[in-house]
Amino acid sequence: MVFAEDEALGALAAADLAEIAAGPVVIVHGGISAWRAAARPFESSPGEPPDDQRIDFVFWNHDRHAGNQEAMRAYLRWETELPGEVARDGLAGFRLTPS
Repeated sequence: MVFAEDEALGALAAADLAEIAAGPVVIVHGGISAWRAAARPFESSPGEPPDDQRIDFVFWNHDRHAGNQEAMRAYLRWETELPGEVARDGLAGFRLTPS
């Protein structure tokens, strides 16, 4: 399911996701607000996955500005490892094209 405030962008995202998804991709017209207004189930799972398994959140980002030395070192490690990550996954991506 694709939830988008801008339905045109949602349609573009859905088209790209449909190329790689294992199942059908649908756009929820009206976004999250419409979903909730229709009394559809909505679940928040802030503990899933556990913090040590998350790949889409940088925990040290704000601490590095507060003088946290380990957070600063983590940031520098991330910066120096980034070129290798980009080289490894350089062909992976998300493409938006006008319909």
